[in-house]
Amino acid sequence: MNTVINHVVCIPAYKPDHRLLELVEALENTGLIRIVLADDGSGSEYTPIFYRAEELGCTIVHHEHNMGKGAALRTGIEKAVHQFGQKINIITADADGQHLAQDIVRIADAMDTYPDHLVLGVRDFDKENVPPRSRMGNRITSAFFKAATGVSCKDTQTGLRGIPVSLIPLALRVKGDRYDYEMNFLTEAVKRAPLIMLPIETVYEDDNESSHFRPVRDSFLIYKEPLKKAGLGLAAAGLIAIAADIVIRMSKD
Repeated sequence: MNTVINHVVCIPAYKPDHRLLELVEALENTGLIRIVLADDGSGSEYTPIFYRAEELGCTIVHHEHNMGKGAALRTGIEKAVHQFGQKINIITADADGQHLAQDIVRIADAMDTYPDHLVLGVRDFDKENVPPRSRMGNRITSAFFKAATGVSCKDTQTGLRGIPVSLIPLALRVKGDRYDYEMNFLTEAVKRAPLIMLPIETVYEDDNESSHFRPVRDSFLIYKEPLKKAGLGLAAAGLIAIAADIVIRMSKD
């Protein structure tokens, strides 16, 4: 009988710093040693970080130019399947220090307990350390997700996700090259697999200033595909993106 034998951690990285190496070392100390890093065109300045990660045992795949988080996730997952075989679970995590090794281990444990479930690590947006724009942005996308799918999700934007082997084909073909990829995948995945949400530590450093998220443009991309499927078109996505940016900016004042 074929069974899933490995958990592979897939981390997209664009211009990472020391926090990526700290996460890699912490993961290896937990026994999660199958790690794929997708360098999304960071440039030669960041070669030493990826070189050190490779020394630590990571598998590295590079984009020549920056293509976006979604493209990097697909490239990383594809590399993981090629490197470790088709019978694997994928755990995606971010490179900026928001995800702790112990929480990634909890995702792996939940996937062992609940095979073929999609497992999300969800943050507590009511905590004081959450930047107002992140809190408001999540509330908007969570409400939108509920309206579009009928499924409640406390953290639609989390990058910490346990993707079971049954959903890997979807992860490799879903549209979107930037932050829209994660929403597009989540929208389709909840139609195919039960959803489990695990609370994780809510970590924001420097008010999340290291984020590469572009409010209007990326919000438009996030809403575009679901609204097209709902028959509402690009104009609706644009209006929602602009409205979301206005509300988020007001919440910062």
